[in-house]
Amino acid sequence: MYVELLGPFQAGVGETSIVPTAGKPRNLLALFALNPGILVTNLVITEELWAGHPPRRATSAIHAYVMRLRHALASALPCHGRGRPDAKEILQTVPGGYVLRPGECFASDAADFRRLVDLGNRRGEAGDRDEAARLLHAALGLWRGPALADLQPGPVLEREILALEERRRTATERRIALDLELGRHHLVLDELTELTARNRTHEYLHALHMVALQRSGRRTSAIELFERLRRDMEKGLGTEPAAWINQLRLTVLDADANLDNPLPKEIPPVYGDRPAR
Repeated sequence: MYVELLGPFQAGVGETSIVPTAGKPRNLLALFALNPGILVTNLVITEELWAGHPPRRATSAIHAYVMRLRHALASALPCHGRGRPDAKEILQTVPGGYVLRPGECFASDAADFRRLVDLGNRRGEAGDRDEAARLLHAALGLWRGPALADLQPGPVLEREILALEERRRTATERRIALDLELGRHHLVLDELTELTARNRTHEYLHALHMVALQRSGRRTSAIELFERLRRDMEKGLGTEPAAWINQLRLTVLDADANLDNPLPKEIPPVYGDRPAR
């Protein structure tokens, strides 16, 4: 069984899709697929499917949706000597809700993404920047577009999608920082140009872009980028750039500065969190 969540939603067994066409069963399967082996309670299902305002027969409706998913799963499962595996053992009813237990032959791009990011962060913390960058490149390469791009998510899936997208953002920042530390500034310039254009008040991305520009011999462009950031922050947020990125501006202005070393320590090295002001 496979599920693909990092883009349009896909799930199936072998070549056979088990994704329902109807909205609510489709969202329910996505919710189970995002939480394999974890109890998904009836309360959580109700919040997702009806935004906390269920119809009177919500329990019966949930049961019907689960039965539909089990039927699709049973139809897709291969036959063995004693017949098809029991779909009820894969999508189990437990007190308070349901648990998807797909077994060992289960592939999920979201689970692979989380695993590779965790490995990459650990390798980075251990000082192996090449392997950390390779792992983060592999993790980010699993994305095919926005998470669950073709669903109309309810409140629960919206939170799940935001969490995945946030982890994608921080992994991207960390991977770019590693590429810069490894001297690959020319390879990330186009990507940073796009990212800073879309995130015009994001200080950390602008810091990465400034370093890449400076290392590419474009000191003037780096300073112009900072000035654009300053204007956008003043106009949009009513605030000035933080002291740490202003210090980076001064370093870029210094013709004798050497930014071939790892990024300034004021820039967070692992998770992409904003530095304290």
